Amino acid sequence: MRPAGFNLLDQLAVPQAFGCPSTVEGHVTYRNGPPPIDLAPWHVLMRGSGAVPVWFVPWPALQAAIADDVLTTAEVLAIPGLRIGTASMFEMTQQPGPMRPQGLGNGKIELTGRGSRVDRVSVLRHISIDFR
Repeated sequence: MRPAGFNLLDQLAVPQAFGCPSTVEGHVTYRNGPPPIDLAPWHVLMRGSGAVPVWFVPWPALQAAIADDVLTTAEVLAIPGLRIGTASMFEMTQQPGPMRPQGLGNGKIELTGRGSRVDRVSVLRHISIDFR
């Protein structure tokens, strides 16, 4: 869990994140080397190491919540329509666009999850989620 006031839009909380339990494990691959050599990896692979919490919120409510460029865990928990599920199987593959041979705008994020309220394979450009 991230620190209470942490802005989720920043993605990283260093050094606080190192004291938190993780629900995923995996690796990142850099083309030339980790920061400051390359600012972002060209490939990320993460797999669930147990039950992975998955939160879903309505897009209009999320847009309103991030209008100030800050999103905290407390704000997400207060969003009407929040649905929390658990993925017993989770995998994320990420390849940022600028680092791929296809160029800017051709990156991809693939999420695969199965579990409570999660049962879909999704690619960022074509997302489909079935709630059961």
